[in-house]
Amino acid sequence: MKGVAFCGSARKNGNTIGREKEEVANDEEGMNTMKVLGQNMAWALEKLG
Repeated sequence: MKGVAFCGSARKNGNTIGREKEEVANDEEGMNTMKVLGQNMAWALEKLG
């Protein structure tokens, strides 16, 4: 798709696992995925702006 920006993360599925906040915070792989996704989105927004 020409002209469309996509932001990737550390893994394909960007979900964290857990029903409670504490459980999600203990999902290290999921939290790292969200961190990388956030960094990638910030970089893309900086480049687009």
